[in-house]
Amino acid sequence: MKSPVSSLKDRQSSTNSPHREASSTAIALAPPQCGLDFVDRELSAVNPAAAPARYSPPTDSATRFAPRGSRGAVPPSASSARPLPLSTGGPVIQRYTKIPVAQQKPNYWQGLNADLRVSDDGNMAVKHVNGVPDNTNAYQEFFATPAVLRQSAQVLQAIDSAFTITQGQGTLVGPPPNSRLAWLLGRTQTLYEADISNQDLARSGQGDYTFNACSANMSNFIGVLRTLPLDPQRLEQRRDLILKLHGAFNFEQREINVGEELTKAMREARQIATGANTSGEAKTAYNALSHWMRQWVSWRYGLNASALPDIGEGWGIMQGGKKGQPSYGHYAPVIAQSDHDRVTLENDVSQRTGSRSPKIGTINPNWYMRMFGPVKKHWFSATEDQSFYGEALRFEEDDFGENPLVARIGSTQRRQQN
Repeated sequence: MKSPVSSLKDRQSSTNSPHREASSTAIALAPPQCGLDFVDRELSAVNPAAAPARYSPPTDSATRFAPRGSRGAVPPSASSARPLPLSTGGPVIQRYTKIPVAQQKPNYWQGLNADLRVSDDGNMAVKHVNGVPDNTNAYQEFFATPAVLRQSAQVLQAIDSAFTITQGQGTLVGPPPNSRLAWLLGRTQTLYEADISNQDLARSGQGDYTFNACSANMSNFIGVLRTLPLDPQRLEQRRDLILKLHGAFNFEQREINVGEELTKAMREARQIATGANTSGEAKTAYNALSHWMRQWVSWRYGLNASALPDIGEGWGIMQGGKKGQPSYGHYAPVIAQSDHDRVTLENDVSQRTGSRSPKIGTINPNWYMRMFGPVKKHWFSATEDQSFYGEALRFEEDDFGENPLVARIGSTQRRQQN
């Protein structure tokens, strides 16, 4: 087992340059910082011993995830990946409804004096925001039914997350947006405010903070990096990261264990989607895909708008195309889900107000909650893309470009160490 890491700050490179050089230790151990995450360097160029052969010989099971026209090969970890149970159908449609403050009234989602995003089944609500909040803690309110909060709490405990969620005292009342009958009959349901705490940071009296870097927040949230039982200022790896894909034809899901490297998960996704041998080749190939081929690849492998993480998992996004900032990326862990909607708990290095830098690493109180949905088609108006991928295209193109790649990332029990 690897020895504990003494300081998260020692594990994170400077964000002053998007093309920073990374040491072999940083590549092998450190989750990247949010934003300047995706420097396209091969592991073998930094640490040859850490880079196994890129591909294993093709097998029948492996070729299920090889793009049409590729050599039928997949990264070596995929050939031994543990398949999940088969689902009964394709990706579900998820959707939320925006409730403007001007429409709110007693028993109709009034109380926060802000536009809301309410899940169509009425089981969850957060404040509405386009893109990312700017250095404020005003977007931390999350309301849900007791059942939703219990489900989240159970999953977070099961994956050994640093975060806990419990039912608080505040309430919001309103009808499910997807039920006109409930609205006509005046039927409402009560949502309760969630009390959320980071138990690792609470040991130092800062449970209302999260790690500032989105990568550290993600790894801490999904149980990969946790504080040592006897030292709250040191971190250890407890679980492994997994890239989660699904086959669009038979709906089989597959997990690819990538250790604790979030960048590796994203590069694996891009290489599988394009069939390329190296990260650089995959980047060029992905950017060259036509709009329709990119949609097919997304549907085929469960990427972009088809990436649907469960509670205790999350989205990863990396810059793509001619726009955006080279090497930019972000991670957004999912803390709650109801029917077709998902709520994230995020932080990122642009949230600088109130940041502190204890030994364990930079932390910040300005984390935020967002709700995401699907491509929501309307009969008589424009299609509304509510997905994490779609909202990045609309509101964060300056960061992630016009052709970003979004993947689903989770965690699993750690592999035996040699």
